Amino acid sequence: MMTSSAKKQSEPRKWTASPWLFPALLLIVSLALRLIYFWQYYNLSPYFNELALDELYHYQWAERLAAKGFYETEVFFRAPLYPYLLGFIYWLGGRIFTMRLVQLILGSFTPLLIYLLGKQLFNNKTASRVAVLSLFYPYFIFMEGELLIGGLLVALDLLLIILSIHALRNDRPYLWAGVGVLMGLSAIARPNILFFAPALFVYLFFHQRKKVPLRQRIKVLANLTAGCCLIVFSVTLHNYLVGNDFTLIAFQGGMSFYMGNNPLSDGQTAMIPGLKTEWQGTFDEHIKVAERELGHKLKPSEVSRFWYAKGRRYLWNNPAQAFKLYLRKFLLLINRYENSNNKTLAFVTRFTSLLNRLPLSLGLFLPFALLRIGQFGRQSPAERLVTIFVLSYSVTILLFFIYTRLRLPLIPFVLILTGSYFHHNWQSLKHNKQTRYRHLTILAILFFLVNYNFFNLSPNYSQANYNLGLIYFDKPDQRELAGRYFQKAVNLDEQNFKAYFLLGLIAEDQDDLKSAENYYLKSVKITPNFLPPLARLGGIYQKTGRAEKARIAYRYLAEKQAGESPPDIPVK
Repeated sequence: MMTSSAKKQSEPRKWTASPWLFPALLLIVSLALRLIYFWQYYNLSPYFNELALDELYHYQWAERLAAKGFYETEVFFRAPLYPYLLGFIYWLGGRIFTMRLVQLILGSFTPLLIYLLGKQLFNNKTASRVAVLSLFYPYFIFMEGELLIGGLLVALDLLLIILSIHALRNDRPYLWAGVGVLMGLSAIARPNILFFAPALFVYLFFHQRKKVPLRQRIKVLANLTAGCCLIVFSVTLHNYLVGNDFTLIAFQGGMSFYMGNNPLSDGQTAMIPGLKTEWQGTFDEHIKVAERELGHKLKPSEVSRFWYAKGRRYLWNNPAQAFKLYLRKFLLLINRYENSNNKTLAFVTRFTSLLNRLPLSLGLFLPFALLRIGQFGRQSPAERLVTIFVLSYSVTILLFFIYTRLRLPLIPFVLILTGSYFHHNWQSLKHNKQTRYRHLTILAILFFLVNYNFFNLSPNYSQANYNLGLIYFDKPDQRELAGRYFQKAVNLDEQNFKAYFLLGLIAEDQDDLKSAENYYLKSVKITPNFLPPLARLGGIYQKTGRAEKARIAYRYLAEKQAGESPPDIPVK
């Protein structure tokens, strides 16, 4: 006769009983989704090999680093970790194809890290659900496929919080040195994390003051500080040696701060009033303006301080406008609307069907996370670390402007707090009618705030069509297709003067001088200071025997050229 213990041993184990099977399946599915996206992006999207703005800046920096043996001769304008990683891939022989692929492969670990963090905070069942939920958030995959820093920051910050919770639960101060190293790496990728550092210091000093001796708490903070400073000060030392300038990490901060805090700021557009809108023009002029106003040559750190001071003066002298601006930024931060300054996400993803089939939107889960944040007093010490990170990091975003890629590092922790809300409140919601009604009321308000389009936000499809037209415009056999996108651009926005100009170039290539003239005139009428169409008009007038008009056009052009240089636009 078989004993009960023998029966138990002979029964097949459930797949959930294996501690590694679910994580393995999670990783496989996550990787599969990203490889499908990569295949679609590479084969179907015209954007795959086309770089602009920040992507182009990162790629060119990586190219330069690989060529120079990874030695940079100037003070860092931006935090250097991500370009150095791209530079390493470039040095190994990888280009855009390899860079995108490597990032997506590394990004496939994001759901796994979310799962591990969830297991630290609640049970395996809830952690598994949150991790599976993260598979359906399309912007993790999208951002990991771009030559942008979002995916790297998500991984670093998840590892940082996972190790912080582990160190919090283990009386081993040396673990906090590892936390400090991760914080330092995150800081030299994007310095926002340094705002979390003092909040973490205060929390660690006071949270167990009755149980942990003062000497032990000081040791913890010393280890944390040492680990962070080891990484950050290596960048500071580089800046000092190459520029004789004390710049902690990079000097971009002042310019970015003023972009988000000026009389024309809308909280979501990176621009400085009066400066050129293209990237290189903004960089060059923000230095020239600072030096002109102060009357002498400036070090990079002094340029940054100038723009910080200018932004602070605006906020201090205009408190009512500042209040409205930050209210707008807050509503943008918690709104489901995804805003990108590099690509119009809703437009780009139409070429990759996978992302359009991933249904998870911030508007579906953020309200639950916000309600859980409001239950701070009922959270465990470990969960409070997550909440403190979300709140402190959010402040750094509000100080500048709101983009999808800037708030992306918050999303894993928002998902975690959503899971925590259901884990800790489900039973009371089921059995306590008063609690249920109270929560439903609060959630209804939060869902309204998160999902309502307060500012009539919508993707800039005119600019998106124009940008796509530029890709085809550079290919002589695709000019006709480019013209279709430029026409769509002006149909959506009659003020898109650059699209009119390029339509004129295409018409002129086809010897349709009448149409070309009309397009150039429309461009000039919208923006008289935009000079390329004036030059083309002069040429058309000469070809068609209108010498007087040609003379007037060229004289006007010469007078304008004596002032500020025109925007950079392809003239072919």
